[in-house]
Amino acid sequence: MSKKIHEFNDIIRKLRKELFGKGPERTHTVFVENMAVSTLYGNLSASEQFIAR
Repeated sequence: MSKKIHEFNDIIRKLRKELFGKGPERTHTVFVENMAVSTLYGNLSASEQFIAR
């Protein structure tokens, strides 16, 4: 994983943890032209998982 992607994933994880109290278990990021597309895994709380079902 490139350093740029790793640093971006760290920023996303810290931001989610600060705002929602829980960060994602895993993050996958792809840079496409001038966009960053991130997929966050395991970032829903137990109540959010229940609602999603």
